[in-house]
Amino acid sequence: MHKRLLLISSVLLPVGMIAWLSLGQSSLKDRLTEYAQTRIARGSGSKSVTLGEDVGDLLPRESPRHASGELEVSKSLEFKRKQRDLEAKKALIAVQIDTLSKYEGMQLYAYAASLELPQNAVREVLPKYLEAMRGLDLFKRSGFGSEHPSVKDQVEKIAELNRELDDNVTNLRKTLSMQSGVTR
Repeated sequence: MHKRLLLISSVLLPVGMIAWLSLGQSSLKDRLTEYAQTRIARGSGSKSVTLGEDVGDLLPRESPRHASGELEVSKSLEFKRKQRDLEAKKALIAVQIDTLSKYEGMQLYAYAASLELPQNAVREVLPKYLEAMRGLDLFKRSGFGSEHPSVKDQVEKIAELNRELDDNVTNLRKTLSMQSGVTR
């Protein structure tokens, strides 16, 4: 859109003023339309056009790419590119599965949260888990004992969030394994 406005302001307006002064107003619209079509055709790099040519002649009737076999070559290159992308995705998934099996505890949760996967629930649960851990630490530093009701509630909350994180990591492993199977 911006290129068209630039074309109109830099090329068509000065040409239009000159044409308006030199030609009658009846042929001005026709001349400007032809000139604009010529400038647009030259800008696209298709072929050079003179003012007398019809715009319909600019459109290819039969693609020379198809006749020369260039279309088949481009399809083959596109297929090879897609195949390389698929192999790269498969390798990435294998690395992610392997890395998930190497880590434990907080390292595992942090790595799982960093994975860019749809429906990665670890991302939502990990901040809650960390907040609960900070809350427990705050209670302990404030002098509450392990038998205090607030501390017991916080420990139960942490245990529940820890189970939820473990379940979510297991689900991530299953999801990655299924994606790995799909890409094979």
